[in-house]
Amino acid sequence: MGKDVNIIKYELVDQIFGHLKVLKEIRSEIYGRAWLVECDCIDKTKLISGMKTHCGCRRIHRKKDEIKLPQEFIGKTKICKQCEKEKEVSEFYITIYINSDSRESFRFSSKCIECNKENAKNRILNNRDSHLKSLKINNAREETKEKVRVCGIRYRSGEKYVVWKDENAYRFKIYNLNHRIHEITENEWRECLKVFSNTCAYCGLPIESHLVKRNGKYIIMNFHKEHVDDKGYNDLRNAVPACRHCNSSKHTSSIEEWYLKDKSFSIDRYIKILWWTTEEYKEYIEEKPPYRIVRKQNEGLKTFHWELWTVDKYRNMIELIYIGEKKKDITDYVKTIVLEEVE
Repeated sequence: MGKDVNIIKYELVDQIFGHLKVLKEIRSEIYGRAWLVECDCIDKTKLISGMKTHCGCRRIHRKKDEIKLPQEFIGKTKICKQCEKEKEVSEFYITIYINSDSRESFRFSSKCIECNKENAKNRILNNRDSHLKSLKINNAREETKEKVRVCGIRYRSGEKYVVWKDENAYRFKIYNLNHRIHEITENEWRECLKVFSNTCAYCGLPIESHLVKRNGKYIIMNFHKEHVDDKGYNDLRNAVPACRHCNSSKHTSSIEEWYLKDKSFSIDRYIKILWWTTEEYKEYIEEKPPYRIVRKQNEGLKTFHWELWTVDKYRNMIELIYIGEKKKDITDYVKTIVLEEVE
């Protein structure tokens, strides 16, 4: 049964090929003529080439470090079909099959691992659009999402991640500096939106028109709490509502070097932003305690914990004081500290 359908003239229904039994002939969009076959494991699949003798159930999937080669293969060499270099068999991909007598059979790829990786890299570079399309389809599957989640948990809970995190501590510091979170209450943010008439402080886009696409549908997205001064305060005095476009466009630029050159610039809105960040915010800002309570996700899990941090004058978190499973644990701890200070 070759791939050239013009030379196929045999009736294959009810014939057996290894562990496969041909059930009926079907039409394939790619090859034209194909057959629906049933494996011993009751799994049904399409059969195009007669080189197949099972649906894949006879193949054993193991990690590379879990494969133990028999003594007869240790030290043996094999010539790579592509680079034509003689290498040890351990430098080739290994596939393990179960024979009819229930023994393991080892087969090695014709090309070495290095050449296979190079070929895969070239295929992606030469077929970028089709690769991204297939990647998008594959990543949308629930089993793929679960696999990625499990692999992420396994990696973050391993020693390699801990070592990498220690070696790249400066990256986490830079990330935290570039992703600072405003400490603004719901009431403060509500009043801020009212002052700017529920529009973007920079371009004037009304919140009803601030739409984003989610799962094929457009929904209204809340405005970002934008830092007017990227290195300034993390409270209401340094926050204005910004649409998704303006928030991304400004990034870490100052308002002078970005907004004065932006096509959405308005002198009225510019004056309003300056007035808000210097004077008007004082009517709505609430007094904050000399600490911050934040909720963070447990490493590699879907559960959360609460942390108590000291803060500087900009409300940036400085030092971790206490960790609790619930927010009540933090508030109780704060109360005990206050009582000790009073006594």
